[in-house]
Amino acid sequence: AVQMKNPKQVEFIFLFAFTFSFLMNFLIQINDLLGKGVLLSYITGRYHKPKAEERFFMFLDLESSTTIAETIGPLKYHEFMNSYFFDISDPIVESKGEIYQYVGDEVVISWKKNDGIKNLNCIKCYFDIKAKIDSLQEKYIKEFGLIPGFKGGVHYGEVVIGEVGDARKEIVFHGDVMNTASRIQGQAKVFNKELVISEDALKYLNLGITFKATELGKHKLKGKENETVLFDISL
Repeated sequence: AVQMKNPKQVEFIFLFAFTFSFLMNFLIQINDLLGKGVLLSYITGRYHKPKAEERFFMFLDLESSTTIAETIGPLKYHEFMNSYFFDISDPIVESKGEIYQYVGDEVVISWKKNDGIKNLNCIKCYFDIKAKIDSLQEKYIKEFGLIPGFKGGVHYGEVVIGEVGDARKEIVFHGDVMNTASRIQGQAKVFNKELVISEDALKYLNLGITFKATELGKHKLKGKENETVLFDISL
């Protein structure tokens, strides 16, 4: 005969399974909220003491966001932005990129040096995002009456990473590379180019036949003393 489990044992197993499932789901949600790897960094204390790292950064800015918001209204605009951020997340993760911040209509993505170089991830990511959005054109037209357009700027350099805050802790990047990457993204608008990259970043990348780099000359970016050589990246 099959021996039946003690009702108390069944109750304990059920309670354990429910609690474990709840905790795992809670941790997954917290990890998604903080960003990939951030929760683990908090737990391990990786950035309790600030440390310097060399990283690639991409600033990805949505075009005509103010006009879009005025056209479709604030609630629909929030839905639009949420859909856009959701749709571009897979290409970012697949390129080993880390979403550092959403700043209004802008996304800041970073790669550790080796992750950015491998498979040209810090460049490929942009064009994978573009391909993803292009494949969803019908959805965006149907739901919002428009298709997201965006431009990107890529730079490379050393940043200091560390925890800041007390009541609300956050892991942040500090360094001139952040400001420069933002300025480079601004130049993409000026030149009406999809993706602009600095010579400092490009020198680490072997484009081969996959991408084409066209020099845009030396430019004195706002807040910078020295000129920066910029390149347009295209397929």
